[in-house]
Amino acid sequence: MNANNQKNKYQSVSDEKRSQLIDMTQKQSIDLREAAALLGIKYKTAWTISNSYKKDFKIVKSAKGGSTVTVLKPEILSQIEDLVSIDPEITLRQIKDKLIENHPGFIISLSSINLALEKLIITIKKSHRELEKVNEEHYIKLRQEFAIWFNERFPNEFDEAIFVDESPFNLHLKRQQARSKKGTRANIRIPTVRGRSVSLIASIGIGGMHFSKIIDNSTVNGDIFASYIKELCSFLRDVKGMNNVCIILDNARIHRKKDMEEITSEFGFQFKFLAPYSYMLNPIETSFSKIKNAVKSMLRNKSNGSLSEFILNGVEAITVNDCIGYFRHMTRNLINSAAGLPYVHQ
Repeated sequence: MNANNQKNKYQSVSDEKRSQLIDMTQKQSIDLREAAALLGIKYKTAWTISNSYKKDFKIVKSAKGGSTVTVLKPEILSQIEDLVSIDPEITLRQIKDKLIENHPGFIISLSSINLALEKLIITIKKSHRELEKVNEEHYIKLRQEFAIWFNERFPNEFDEAIFVDESPFNLHLKRQQARSKKGTRANIRIPTVRGRSVSLIASIGIGGMHFSKIIDNSTVNGDIFASYIKELCSFLRDVKGMNNVCIILDNARIHRKKDMEEITSEFGFQFKFLAPYSYMLNPIETSFSKIKNAVKSMLRNKSNGSLSEFILNGVEAITVNDCIGYFRHMTRNLINSAAGLPYVHQ
């Protein structure tokens, strides 16, 4: 066989590597050529495997003289679904070991488990961490009381609801994902001295972001926050012409109730604390997430400017449509909270 024919010969690839290739390209969004190189598969062979999957969701290679199809009993599918429900971080190998442990002598490949997960519509995604206390009965009850109050206070429109909070930023904000060679850890070097941190205090309404303030020479304490609230109330009344505002805060220690009552009453405004562990009812949390992603992008691209400037640019990037979307999402959580339902991240 000449060198040219040897080069173009189809490469034999194990079912495990096929499954890994599909996982990398379809679920982790890794480029096919890059995934093939990482797995040691020829690009042409990888393309054939990927194309076969796109046509009929086939991963395992066909046996000579016909195709091989693994049919799992409903009992096994149900057990796989239960294993994932109990432990969302479980791996294909761990699922296989559990099934063999429950059914001694049972034989199943990793690719068959992957196909079973496809059939059960179970996919890999970035995991979400939830505090255990969020769905304790006591906090569900408090969240229900807040949701009922909110719906009575704002029965039709949310224009007078202003949510306020603060968030820290650091020069060494990094992405949560990184690349490295197969079998090696993706290590990111962080300076021993983390560098100067900057805090953002901001407010949001359904019509957009309101008054924002950067604190770059100290952490946010009760006095700084109270001063911000006074500036915010003045801004809302004198600049925005709002006269019947309700300032809504979380239960952080620096959001001192006595000061809030005194300041807001000066302007004829109302204020209200969110129920504990109710971040899903605070639309400003979502806006902070978008701002931090924008800051990470600017730091990663080594954009010109200071951290404070990056943060303010991120604030300016929040549009009215963004805020409407944040409030719409919050409203869905309000409905479930008012019904006394536990919070489920979506």
